[in-house]
Amino acid sequence: MIRFDAVSKTFGGEQGHAQTAALASLDFTVAEHEFVCLVGPSGCGKTTVLRIAAGLVAPDAGRVTIRGEPVTGPGPDRAMVFQQATLLPWADVVTSVAFGLELRGVPRAERESAARDLIRTVGLEGFERHYPRQLSGGMQQRVGLARALAVNPDILLMDEPFAAVDAQTRRSLQEELLRLHLATEKTVLFVTHDIDEAVRLGDRVLLMSARPGRILETLRVVLPRPRPADLDTDPEAARLKAYLWRQLRALPS
Repeated sequence: MIRFDAVSKTFGGEQGHAQTAALASLDFTVAEHEFVCLVGPSGCGKTTVLRIAAGLVAPDAGRVTIRGEPVTGPGPDRAMVFQQATLLPWADVVTSVAFGLELRGVPRAERESAARDLIRTVGLEGFERHYPRQLSGGMQQRVGLARALAVNPDILLMDEPFAAVDAQTRRSLQEELLRLHLATEKTVLFVTHDIDEAVRLGDRVLLMSARPGRILETLRVVLPRPRPADLDTDPEAARLKAYLWRQLRALPS
C-alpha cells in the first residue's frame, strides 16, 4: 500500500547553515491494514518519514507511492496524529473532533453526530462540551485520535502520540489503539522510541540507522491479535525486545 523507494532527504544549507542529511536511500513497504512501527536513535529521520508519507515534505530523491500513485501532497486517504494533540483552545471536544468534517463541508448535524459516535468509541462520553484546558494529557490524545478517525482515512500516520503521557495512561491508550485497529482495519505507520510499545503494537518493527536514516532490519512480530494481556511475560515478546535493545545500543547516537 505505502512504498518508499530509494527516498533521500536533506535539510538546511541556507544562510551559512550546514546541510543535514535526514534520510538516505530509504526503502520499505507497508501492506494494506498492516501496523508497522518505526524505531531508531534520536534524530534518525523517523518524523521526516511520516511527514513525507503525509505529503507535507517532498523527498529530494526517490519517491513514495500509495497504492501505486505518487504522493505529491496531503490527501484525504491519510491522517496524522502528533505527539501533542494540538487542539484548538477555543473548541470543545465535539467541535475539535468534527473539525475535519467541517472543512469538507459536512452539514453540522451530520458531523456532530459522527463526532459523538467517535467520542464514545475513544472513551470520552460525557466530555463532549469540555475544552482542552479541562482535559488531561491522555484525554487530549484521545480527542486527537478521534479527530483523525473522523475523516475516515485509510492510513494513520502516528508520531509518538503517547510519549507525553504517564505510563498508566500510555498503556490504556495503547490498548485503545489496538482495539480500534482491529475494528477499523486502518493501515498504521507508527513512530516510537519505546521498544516495548513497538512490540506491543506492531505487526512488524522497522529498525532505522543513525542519521541519515535508512532501514537496517525488519522484524516480524509473531504474536496473536488481539495481543494477550500477559504480553509482558511472553517469551517471544521478551526475545524481540531484548534483540531490538541490543541492536539500538550498538548504533551510534
